[in-house]
Amino acid sequence: MKLKHKAVKLLTRYVPRELLRKVYASYIAGVHQIKYGDSTFPRIITIEINSHCNRACTYCPNVVAPQTAKLINPADFEIIAQRIGAIKYTGVVDFIFFSEPTLHKRLAEYVSIVKKYAPGCLPRISTNGDFLTSESVKSYVDAGLDRVYVMRHVPTPDGWVERVQKLALEFPGIFTVMDIEELEKSIGLNNYGGVVDIQKVLDGGKNPDGSPSCKVHQHIAQITVTGDWNLCCTDFAKTYKFGNLIETDILTIWRSKRFTQMRADLRAGKAILQVCKDCFIFSNNKKWTEEQKLKTYNEQLLAGESFATESRAEVRKD
Repeated sequence: MKLKHKAVKLLTRYVPRELLRKVYASYIAGVHQIKYGDSTFPRIITIEINSHCNRACTYCPNVVAPQTAKLINPADFEIIAQRIGAIKYTGVVDFIFFSEPTLHKRLAEYVSIVKKYAPGCLPRISTNGDFLTSESVKSYVDAGLDRVYVMRHVPTPDGWVERVQKLALEFPGIFTVMDIEELEKSIGLNNYGGVVDIQKVLDGGKNPDGSPSCKVHQHIAQITVTGDWNLCCTDFAKTYKFGNLIETDILTIWRSKRFTQMRADLRAGKAILQVCKDCFIFSNNKKWTEEQKLKTYNEQLLAGESFATESRAEVRKD
């Protein structure tokens, strides 16, 4: 493990991050084509183990509609981990949605459970770093954690930088530290359909003919705290669900007619759902009033209720 992390440290120091991402994406696409017959199967499965955060950042939808604090049911988590292991998944497993995973006291245990059922996977935590200590990081690493992605948010508490830098030195090859303000200036951020105000919006993906193309589903499978397979992170209201991993296995949901068609439409530049039409990939950078933001959130909630019911019925029928 130490040799592996030394190699990662050297690569991240001397090879551009974007190149590493492309190489990894190509590699995992080939693996998934062989294993699942689908090169677009997600490279990351991220499980929301808790729905609360200690921060309220202006660029996060939590400032518009704060999530109710909830923890994943431990028995449900084990079922999800078993589902991941059943498909012999070797991609990244994360533990977040719009939340702070290190707030969960059982995080190290959940890392070990995922590794037990899917030993070839790469557990990762994405965190604001506020609660990381030498003891907690050691417990995560001992449990099988592969990477720690730390995002520096403003305002930064006193001593935050020094503490994170010290941890990065203590656990070489484990840490990747980023700055949200630098990311916004360089490549931009998601504006979640205009719900949050940011200075620079990400560029959306494009097809060869210049039409918009959304391929987020081959990047991340977002599983909510209740086990639902959510549309994507832009659907922060958790309205559009294609199935539930407590009830159904991963590949059955992935291969369901509705989910398959939805992904094909989005890659081809067709945005059917309102949340997709509002997304930065398919729309201009909207700037809405606070009243409009909350109205959009509530409309998404209503629109998603029937969609989720129909999707579950379809998956059960398949």
